[in-house]
Amino acid sequence: MWHYGHMASRKVTTRERVREREKRLSRACEIVNSDLDVRAVEREWGAFSDEVDAVAEPWKDAPAR
Repeated sequence: MWHYGHMASRKVTTRERVREREKRLSRACEIVNSDLDVRAVEREWGAFSDEVDAVAEPWKDAPAR
């Protein structure tokens, strides 16, 4: 514990901040993944991604500089 002015507060370490952020991120992912609309969009993007991957990229066969 440390005191700043008249109010005591707990100093949060970097590790605790990261742990708390990971918890919030995990919870946000759980919420979004349970949304049926989000799942539909992900399926559409996946289908689009498969189409894009099928297109040859001209720079893959380009000679190295």
